[in-house]
Amino acid sequence: QFYLSASIWFDGRDWEGMASYMLAESSEERGHALLLIDFANKRNIPVKLQGLEAPNANWESPEEVWRDVLRLEQANTASILNLADAANKCQDYAVLACLNPFHLEQVESESKIS
Repeated sequence: QFYLSASIWFDGRDWEGMASYMLAESSEERGHALLLIDFANKRNIPVKLQGLEAPNANWESPEEVWRDVLRLEQANTASILNLADAANKCQDYAVLACLNPFHLEQVESESKIS
């Protein structure tokens, strides 16, 4: 939802390139969620969707948007590391294997943004 909100914000200011980038990122993040849901379903892990808090939509500048993007990606990295730590403690190597591409992508994302 964050990337979609950022895309809308940029689009409303005629920053088409950044709006397009954020929209593509939104689509990519949805794809990640679907991959994780598919993995959970194959492992018979219950999936329960919950409501999400609406993301920020009131930035003052593109710099503020990008600052928030970096914070979001850093939080995503921390969440993935927490999941990997829990999987490692449970010796659930399938979960670790599933998360590995996400680790690599987070390194790339944070590097690209910062």
